[in-house]
Amino acid sequence: MEKKDSGWVDIFWGCVCLALAVGSYVIFTKLENDGGNVRMPAVIILAYKTLGKTGTAAVFGGLGGLLMIYGGSKLISKKPDEDPETTPAAATQEDP
Repeated sequence: MEKKDSGWVDIFWGCVCLALAVGSYVIFTKLENDGGNVRMPAVIILAYKTLGKTGTAAVFGGLGGLLMIYGGSKLISKKPDEDPETTPAAATQEDP
């Protein structure tokens, strides 16, 4: 039996990406104003060197928004599991 993804996982990771967007923007603003060093994943540093702090926040925020929309659409379009005994086709069949 295959377990279907409900969409909540996508919404969770979308929230994580949005938090990452806000956090990276705040950290980069603080570092630009005050200076100093901080350890970050290479993906965030590469995005910052390429796009700047606003671009980095926009990328992670956009990814988070898309994940949340995708997860929400899965939740909305999810159909209840059909039980073969209660489907209309099974109800119309007569036993001999």
